[in-house]
Amino acid sequence: MKRKSDITICGLDDMADLIRRNPTGLNIVSIRSSRLPDSEYAFFDEFRANYKDIIIEKFDDIKVPEEGWIVPELEHVRRILGWAEERENIAVHCTAGISRSSAIAYLIACQRSSPKQAVKVLDPAKHAPNRLIIKLGMDVLGDEAVMLEYIKWFKSHPVG
Repeated sequence: MKRKSDITICGLDDMADLIRRNPTGLNIVSIRSSRLPDSEYAFFDEFRANYKDIIIEKFDDIKVPEEGWIVPELEHVRRILGWAEERENIAVHCTAGISRSSAIAYLIACQRSSPKQAVKVLDPAKHAPNRLIIKLGMDVLGDEAVMLEYIKWFKSHPVG
């Protein structure tokens, strides 16, 4: 049975502010960039008491292999979705809170409801989900509707 849960999408700065302020009870998906030093993520250790759990994956916001960059892969998405399956109150962050985090948040929402409902987690004024991550999630979830609903959403909210 699919269930509904709260999913928050944000960038690194907003995530830092969120957990520095007070205990949140959040379960965090931390999508890290290969271009940022580990020191940029130090607040996660410093404020560990302010959130429940965290999964860390490192990949960049790219769609095809490029030297020096980490391409999102099926195993990244599989690990995140497996981790998220039993957790509520999830916050997903990447560097800017636009592409990688929104794609992962959408996929987590697809686990909990239909893709038609899941696209409601996306804000067309803020989010531009990484299409490769959506494709990988479609493969992990075994549901073509994941991509089809995303494409409908994308076409009805053109960027620029």
